[in-house]
Amino acid sequence: MDKIKQVIEYDYIFKIIFLGDTAVGKTSVVRRLRNKGFKLQAEPTIGLDFTAMYSNITQGKKIKFHVWDTAGQENFNSIIQTYYRGVACACIVIDVSNRDALDNASKWLKQFNEKKSPNSVGMPIIIGNKTDLKRAYAYEVGEDWANDNGCLYWEMSAKNNDNAAGLLYFIGNNIFNNWDEQSKVAGVSTNVIKDNIELGRERGNNIFKSCCKIS
Repeated sequence: MDKIKQVIEYDYIFKIIFLGDTAVGKTSVVRRLRNKGFKLQAEPTIGLDFTAMYSNITQGKKIKFHVWDTAGQENFNSIIQTYYRGVACACIVIDVSNRDALDNASKWLKQFNEKKSPNSVGMPIIIGNKTDLKRAYAYEVGEDWANDNGCLYWEMSAKNNDNAAGLLYFIGNNIFNNWDEQSKVAGVSTNVIKDNIELGRERGNNIFKSCCKIS
């Protein structure tokens, strides 16, 4: 496979973290954001995983996202909480087929609000995943719960790729629209310009997949 290098220019870095119980699909959601597809037998995250991705948002701004994908197991909680203070926004993933989903979201939201930086600007986002399964509650119930608890709400199916497109744009606008560009806030870096990205090109179909090295 041939390799080419491409310079990616961006305006800001936004740091975000994905939280939620085990097996709600946090890693599958992150994979969809990276256009990596769905893995039926995804291995559980151990501690934290880091990835970077890019998206345009409102006003033509180009954003590089630093994304922390976290484990849902209780024994990793103390480690994960140390990362809360450095992010601009938390994305709490829940399983809409679980009738206890919103109670579980409440636990993660409380924990994040207690440990986050005082100048974290993005509203927490509740991401209702697994809409391909039989629902335990209506969309409006989740949206109302999120609004009542100072959050935004999004639903999707990482498995079927339903409503995955646009989520990164939604997250980025949430941070950007709640941030005064003249102020210093948690999880936002403004003194960055470009990355050199090594891309893999599949022979024959001219499809470029961003994958490998950031230098």
